[in-house]
Amino acid sequence: MKNLLLIFCILISNHSFSQDTITVSGTKLDWRKERQQKKIIDRDNFITKYVDSINSYENKVNCKLPYFFTCENFDQKHGSKFWIGMHSSISLRKLIIERIKNYDVLWCAEKSEDPRIRIKDTSKIRCLYCKIPFDQFSTKELVSLRLDELMNENHLKKN
Repeated sequence: MKNLLLIFCILISNHSFSQDTITVSGTKLDWRKERQQKKIIDRDNFITKYVDSINSYENKVNCKLPYFFTCENFDQKHGSKFWIGMHSSISLRKLIIERIKNYDVLWCAEKSEDPRIRIKDTSKIRCLYCKIPFDQFSTKELVSLRLDELMNENHLKKN
């Protein structure tokens, strides 16, 4: 009986440990890279929404500016959601204005007497390495730079 029990134990243990191994293969993405890619996509969608809205904006009669131009501290309110890292601040105002092609809206912003468009960002983030690029420029100054770029592009196309 002991021999039978010993043979039975050997057969069971041999059967349970001799199964085929399972190999799982796949690509491993770092969670930081996934988060960065998501923030870049979200940032691009956010910028595209504003750019499309401003590029399709038509108000030639009284030059009423869209909210984007008169919003104080736009980068402070919306920008930090799209930072890839703690030390990689961005200027959403600059990114949006760079993609605007509606010359009439930019011209209205340039000629606007609204004081909010001339305000420079004074609410600096109190962090050693978190300076937002182009925060020393008012929205009006960024619009002037963009108008210069558009005029240069038009001039180059004509020549």
